[in-house]
Amino acid sequence: TKIPIHHYGKVNTRDVVQRKAPQYLEIGGDKIKKFPTDARGYSELGVHYIVQGDLVKAKEMFVKTLELNPSDPTAPSYLIDVCGRLGQFDEVAKYYKKGLETASDDKDLYLNMGLVFLNVKKFESAMKCYSKAVSLDRTNILGFLGLGMCHAELGNIPAAKACFVYVLRLDPNNIG
Repeated sequence: TKIPIHHYGKVNTRDVVQRKAPQYLEIGGDKIKKFPTDARGYSELGVHYIVQGDLVKAKEMFVKTLELNPSDPTAPSYLIDVCGRLGQFDEVAKYYKKGLETASDDKDLYLNMGLVFLNVKKFESAMKCYSKAVSLDRTNILGFLGLGMCHAELGNIPAAKACFVYVLRLDPNNIG
């Protein structure tokens, strides 16, 4: 008997992504060879490099995206994340400024910048970013978690608790 695929149980997403990453990178490479002026192809390839953990290559792809399309709304946010993880904080500031010019309503821009500030223990600055992110999306769980962590680090435990309680209201199964 043949059993339909949905009866095999839950797929390990991380395993699938890791196994398919080389194929996606090859497809993405072929796409930018075929369409070398298509900014979206570089952006998509950058995402695949992030997934694979090659942040240097990911950065190259997003820089090329902005070169081809200076008003791309997502590349600055990805570059904030990538440069932050690479410890290139001057670059982070540059791409944050660029993101504010091109996509000031992108909650991911503020989430990524908030995380960079949080990691370098600039809690007030992180709080401003997370506050902006949650003002753009009141169901933004990551924004409220970040805001809660900032409040906790600054000693405002009641405000931190309120953020975490709100996260649990949004997602009762969140154990983050």
